[in-house]
Amino acid sequence: MRDFVQIERMLLRRCRSVHNPSNDSDTEVGLAENVDLLVPPYVVPSTGAQVSLSSAIGLVNRYCAKLPSDIFTRLVPQNRLIAVNCNGMVRYRAELLLPINSPVKKPIVLETPVDSKKLAQMAVALEVGDFKACRTLHQAGELNDHLLPVGRESIADLLSQLDEDPDEWAPGISAKVGSARRKQLYDKRVATALHEALPVKGSPCYIYVMELELLKEPSPESNPKRRRFANPLDYEYLFGFLSAKVLPKIPPFAAYLRQGDMRVHLVRASTQHFHHYIFKNVLQLCKANLDFHLDASTPINTLVVPLRRGSDFPSLIG
Repeated sequence: MRDFVQIERMLLRRCRSVHNPSNDSDTEVGLAENVDLLVPPYVVPSTGAQVSLSSAIGLVNRYCAKLPSDIFTRLVPQNRLIAVNCNGMVRYRAELLLPINSPVKKPIVLETPVDSKKLAQMAVALEVGDFKACRTLHQAGELNDHLLPVGRESIADLLSQLDEDPDEWAPGISAKVGSARRKQLYDKRVATALHEALPVKGSPCYIYVMELELLKEPSPESNPKRRRFANPLDYEYLFGFLSAKVLPKIPPFAAYLRQGDMRVHLVRASTQHFHHYIFKNVLQLCKANLDFHLDASTPINTLVVPLRRGSDFPSLIG
C-alpha cells in the first residue's frame, strides 16, 4: 500500500508540471467536455484520417518516440508557455520545438493567445496560428496519410534499398562488418549552416556563445583518480565563435565528456590569430607541415573567439 501511495504522489506532482498544467481556471474545468468544438480537426482528404485538438499532443509525442535514437537521446518536444496581458486578462501563447533529429527545425509558434495553459499546448500541437505541428509533420512526410508516424521500420526499409554494402561479407575483406578488424572510412560532413560563414571585413557578423552546464559528474569507473571537475558555469571565461550567417535556433544538446555529462547551449550574442594560436600552440592539433589557410573554401567557416564573463553578462541558461 505504501508503494501505491508513493506512486499516486508522483503522478500528482507530474500532473502539476509545466508540461501538463493543472486546472487553475474556470475555463479549464470544462475544457475536456467541449475542447474539440473550439477548433476544427485537421483532416487528410485522401483517407479521411483526422486529428482533433484533444489528440494533437498525443500524436506529437508518438511521433517523437518514433524518431531514430540511442540510449543517450532524450526524444522530448520542448514546450514553452508565454503569458500575455490582453485587456487586463492573462492569456497564453505557446512555442513548440521538436527534437534535434526531427527534419522540422523551425519552432512552431502559437501566435493567437488563448484562455488557458492546457489549451495553448493543445493548439500549438494541432494547427492554430501561422505554424502548425501536425499539419507541418504531415506535409513534411513525417506522418503518413493515416496520420501515423513514419517509424524506424520504414527508415530501415529505405536504407536497405541503398545497395552500397548490402552483404555482411565484402569481397577481398575477410573481417566481418562491425568487428574490430574491419576498418572502413566514412566521409566527414559539416552542417550546411556553417558553409561560407567566414566573417568578411565591412560585412555584419554574429557572435555565438557556447555555454556548458555540468549535469552529472563522471562515474567512478571513468574517473578512477577521483578528480574534481568544476561546473563550467562557474568559470570566468568561456568560448564562442563568429559567423557571417544567422544560425537556426538549436535546442540544448547533450555532450558526454571526460569531465562528466554536459548540456551545451548555443546563444547568439585579430580573431584569426587567436584561433590559429589556440589550435596550434595550445591544443597542438596542427601538424608542422600544414599552413593556416582560412577563406570561403574552408570546410568550417567559423572562428573561435575568447569571451570573458562580466557582472553585466550573467549566465545564459534560464
